[in-house]
Amino acid sequence: MHTHLGLSLGPQELASILAKLENLDETDAAPANQYPERVRIGSRVRLLDLQDNSEAEIELVLPVDSAPPRGRISIFSPLGASILGLEPAEYAEVRFLGRPLRYLVLEVLPPEARRHRHAPAVQSVAP
Repeated sequence: MHTHLGLSLGPQELASILAKLENLDETDAAPANQYPERVRIGSRVRLLDLQDNSEAEIELVLPVDSAPPRGRISIFSPLGASILGLEPAEYAEVRFLGRPLRYLVLEVLPPEARRHRHAPAVQSVAP
């Protein structure tokens, strides 16, 4: 997977992230089995990079806890913002150097879940 550590959020992107967080709060108030597991802050997520078919496991975190080389991706990064609120089998797309990069959410794991042996921690992740 590719590396992009730059971050530039405009008002529309920030509003979109806040709306996703509000929606996740609403689904948290519903019965546990009414909604499938969605990517939220603290989720561990297995992704398939559709550019090279590699798998990676990341954790979605607040900016203060971000450490991309260790697979800890901020919700305010392009990749973090694009997967926030997604369910397994949904796609995320981010732009990197003018090119669209697509990822498939394979699995959403609870925060305490351990990494799978076949999906090592991300060494580098695109936006």
